[in-house]
Amino acid sequence: FFGAVPTIGSAHKGLETQRVFLGTAIPGDRTGDFHAALNALADRATYFYAGQGKYWYDLQANITRSAKDQADRLHPEDVWAEIARRLSALSDGRNSRGAFAAVQVCPEDHADIPDLDEARLVILHPKVAHTRRAVSKQDSAAAAFARDALEHRGSANRAHRNMLVFLAADQDRLEELDRAVRDYLGWSYVLSSSDLDLTDNQKAQATDKRATADQTVASRLLNTYVWALHPTQPDPRAPYVITETKADGQGSSPAERVTKRFDTDGNLAVMHAMGSIRLAIDKVPAVWKDGHVSVGQLWAYYADYPYMPRLRDQSVLMLGLAPDKATMAWMIDGFALAQGFDETTGRYRSLTLPSDDRRIDMTDGTLIVRPDVAQKQRDQELAAALGHGGQDPGP
Repeated sequence: FFGAVPTIGSAHKGLETQRVFLGTAIPGDRTGDFHAALNALADRATYFYAGQGKYWYDLQANITRSAKDQADRLHPEDVWAEIARRLSALSDGRNSRGAFAAVQVCPEDHADIPDLDEARLVILHPKVAHTRRAVSKQDSAAAAFARDALEHRGSANRAHRNMLVFLAADQDRLEELDRAVRDYLGWSYVLSSSDLDLTDNQKAQATDKRATADQTVASRLLNTYVWALHPTQPDPRAPYVITETKADGQGSSPAERVTKRFDTDGNLAVMHAMGSIRLAIDKVPAVWKDGHVSVGQLWAYYADYPYMPRLRDQSVLMLGLAPDKATMAWMIDGFALAQGFDETTGRYRSLTLPSDDRRIDMTDGTLIVRPDVAQKQRDQELAAALGHGGQDPGP
């Protein structure tokens, strides 16, 4: 107080941090206590100023109290709107979606979430947060919202359940984020208000405070939205459950962080080889009980049922279905393809085995043929060719 008095009328007011410490500390004191004291004064004292590494008392009341009063007056809806705005900005652009086909921010109701066959990350509204290990009891608002959204879209039943992943805020960290957002909005109000008639000094102080609050919000936002909730079904005969996964790694957007964690855990794929498709089908042998299943029907299984792997979109499945000549043991870990099935003759049209040096145009109507059925038809074709004077094509 006394040290800053001579600088009141000058352009460069205040004492540097070192001089404040030198004028107040005695041997044995911890300088960290003085840092805390200066921060407390900046938050509470009406005539105390801090800026550009200097501290002083002035004759004019500072604007800290105005910013804090405004922050306290804010309605929760105002805070939620700012959080939603920032989440939208982080998720805007193709490079911010990670491996997801789409990202949706803060839907008000499950009716707002489209029922599409592409992997979608739904970032939940801050009013529905999550607490650790609350999924099994469904005692968090986020888990309850996720289950409702997986079951319904408005008044209709949802079909593509396996395409949805939800990202929820941590309940405990949300309180810290709320305080930071209120601080930012309070200083924004001070800077934009014409009633306060700020001096240049006060404008500089408010600008500095808002910038600091802005950085705090940005940091806390990513560290608050860490709970990925998604449906899993290890046993196809049992009901699906909602699983929580903590996605708190590196990444500049929420979707990128979830993508990196899901990539590690195998919960979202952008590449899906023939062997992986065969494993998925073998989980539910009834899929091709008739000897084949169409590409469109198989993709419907992928999109609808959580016991199947979660793929970004149908193009990932299409690429994995392409014949792979490197698959030597295709009878075990592969399948054949065909353009159609003749009900009259009981034979497949344009039957293609992985060992064939031939491409096939992939459509929803393309058939994925069970290996034993495909091999049986191929043996019959070879036998018929030899029986009509054909030559053995060799191994």
